[in-house]
Amino acid sequence: MMTDAPTGNLLFGGIDTAKFQGNLKRVKIELNPDRNLFDRLVIPLTSVKFEAPGTRPKAALDKVPVLLDSGSTKSYLSAKVVDQMKLSLNTTFDEALKENILPCDIGNSGTKITLQFGGVDGPILPLDIGQLALPLDKPAVFESGPNQGKQKCRLGVEERKAGARVQVIGDSILRSAYVVYDLANNEIAIAPTKFNATESKIVPFASMSAVIPSSTPVKS
Repeated sequence: MMTDAPTGNLLFGGIDTAKFQGNLKRVKIELNPDRNLFDRLVIPLTSVKFEAPGTRPKAALDKVPVLLDSGSTKSYLSAKVVDQMKLSLNTTFDEALKENILPCDIGNSGTKITLQFGGVDGPILPLDIGQLALPLDKPAVFESGPNQGKQKCRLGVEERKAGARVQVIGDSILRSAYVVYDLANNEIAIAPTKFNATESKIVPFASMSAVIPSSTPVKS
């Protein structure tokens, strides 16, 4: 995927090993307790870590179920995580736009945010911070302060909606991940995206219900 690409691709029946970094790790999809079915792409998010330049890393999460939703542009997480994210990225709230605002070039800030799924041996996903900055409908610049003259963007993460039973990982975070959905075995494999990859090395599933190729299970 190109970092500024307006589209992506969907591959059925295989994986493309040229499009991700490291190893794919498989996490079990969680059962929907209301229906006793595996009918949602929900897995446990077990850690979110923040590291801003010159500061010690901070964590802001207990284990929570998250829905991987490519149909949502933004991600919707707990107030605890979102507050720490806003602090790490130095966002400001724009009363007119009703949005948390940050510079569009935030990817150059040196701030690091890392997610982990499925436990201590689960897949670790370093976020491309630039993907968290979403363009405004009407371009605008900061008129004062340390970001004066810089283009404004909106933060692609919001506090989850009141009453929501699961949190949502949308495109603002999923763009940093290579995700393989195995509906036969109710597993999802994740690895960091290899942005701007120009090659393609497709490995097909060995058969129906075979495990995801080139992947390892999360034991915890």
